[in-house]
Amino acid sequence: MLLLYDFIANCFFLCPCHSYPSLAFEVVSDQHRRIRGRSRAQFGTRNDKTIVKTDENVRIAREGWYSNVEWTYFDSEGHSKTERGVYYICDNGYCRWKVTICPFKHFNSTSPEGQWSDNLESVRKDVECCFGILKKRWRIIDYGLKFRSMELCEKVFVSCCILHNMMVDEVVPNPHRVNRGNFPHPGDGIWIEGASTMMYESNDHGGRSESTKWGLRRQHLVDHFMFIRRNRVLGHHRRKRQEKRRRRG
Repeated sequence: MLLLYDFIANCFFLCPCHSYPSLAFEVVSDQHRRIRGRSRAQFGTRNDKTIVKTDENVRIAREGWYSNVEWTYFDSEGHSKTERGVYYICDNGYCRWKVTICPFKHFNSTSPEGQWSDNLESVRKDVECCFGILKKRWRIIDYGLKFRSMELCEKVFVSCCILHNMMVDEVVPNPHRVNRGNFPHPGDGIWIEGASTMMYESNDHGGRSESTKWGLRRQHLVDHFMFIRRNRVLGHHRRKRQEKRRRRG
């Protein structure tokens, strides 16, 4: 399952004679545009790197049972290797952590890094489409939340996300869900956990070592992508040669 990570901004009503302050929510979506998690309500003036440090979904991916999930990939020589820990696909505005993988910048599209980045961007569009669907389905998100309480605005946003997931379930069959608690289990909708107050505790740690692990993981994904692509190209040419031989025979 692909996990896509990005933030969506909303407005809440303060006073007709003043400006409209904004709220931001970090959202986790899958490739079926189903919302798998969301952060607490944050001030819109905060950037992605600040909000991600207080997001419970990211903390669980870094420190919870998700950090022990194993998956395999192929290196540049085609050898199967094992990596531990899930990751989110996001843009370049987040921290350089192993759980937040973003495309490369300033690479030619013909290079391995550029090809992998183009492929990653095409996958990441699903979370942007999810935001567009949310805003078109629920005008209160698109035109602003006319409430003074941040907690009430957060409840409205979560309600829209739950209804969105219910509609997605009717369209796209998906047996994988995430429930309240520590383990995935079928039968529940969006991940809702924690108190209704905002989180101020930061889970930022690791520094340079975490950035190094982030770079190595991203390079491993590039090697895996290029190995799979080469095999597909070679397999395509092999099938074409076999077809030509059959026609000649």
